[in-house]
Amino acid sequence: MSKEDAEQLKVVHEFVSNFNRAAPDFPLMFKGTLDKAISACWPKHSKIDDRRKMLAVYVQKGFDDAFREFIKCLSSQRIKMILMESYIIWGCDVEEPDRFNHLVAMVVEKLDDAGKMIVPELKNNPFPKLYLLEKPHDVITLAHKITKLISEDEMFLELEATVRPILQGVGSLQPMDFKEKRKSSSSTKESLGDRIERRASIIAEHQRERRLLSARMSVQGVPPEPPPSEHGVIVVKFTDRVSTHERRFSEEDTVDGVVNYLISIGYSPDAYRFMGRKSRTDIGKVNRGLRLKALQVGRNEVIVIESVKRNRSQDR
Repeated sequence: MSKEDAEQLKVVHEFVSNFNRAAPDFPLMFKGTLDKAISACWPKHSKIDDRRKMLAVYVQKGFDDAFREFIKCLSSQRIKMILMESYIIWGCDVEEPDRFNHLVAMVVEKLDDAGKMIVPELKNNPFPKLYLLEKPHDVITLAHKITKLISEDEMFLELEATVRPILQGVGSLQPMDFKEKRKSSSSTKESLGDRIERRASIIAEHQRERRLLSARMSVQGVPPEPPPSEHGVIVVKFTDRVSTHERRFSEEDTVDGVVNYLISIGYSPDAYRFMGRKSRTDIGKVNRGLRLKALQVGRNEVIVIESVKRNRSQDR
């Protein structure tokens, strides 16, 4: 840690101490959270409800304005980024979309500015923050909102096309050394470029298989598979730090396929537990006649796999 960062760290801790003294009823977790934010991770035992309560107190006590002013007074770009990166997690639990959108815009702007300062060769790249965070899915979701592309898959392919030549050009450039917020079973640290490339390859492979299947069925005189809205599909709904997502799978997809998709967007493979089912169970068979299946991800997040059946009476 540089001398400037160390000095700024003292300023942060002094701010926390003063704030705690000024608001003795303020949740003690704030101090723990901000301390941990310095190394970009949450306290081990923090819960999603605790974070929501903490945010409610932030709003009541006008903490947002104080925090913004506090960020402005810091000169260390690294400390600024760590705090803002953590603040984006705090903001994700806010149930006020307008306020959160404003917060996201502010964070993205700060990260962009900091990225341009730290990585000059990327000053013309619209996504310098990609190299400053180890949360590609969060960033891609934000970028998806900004660019208004049709689907997140298109966003990933677009990013992959943008990032690949830059990664080749800068060689050893890697994201800043933020600690992983989710435990990983892998001892090898995967770079952002690797994650994007892996996700893009999964999407491309899935699209290729669909095209081959459609072509084979056409040759055999079998009508093409109807769109998802016309038959039973599997919907995977989950909430990450930024927003709620919905991904549709056909009944031919296996649980492994769903897990691979989730892994590709940053979830750790050792975090999944399919209600005691073996991973290669066919989703259609598991869910046929059942409404919901829960998939536990980590300690706090739950993914719901829902079997959606079209009401045939609507077709008559």
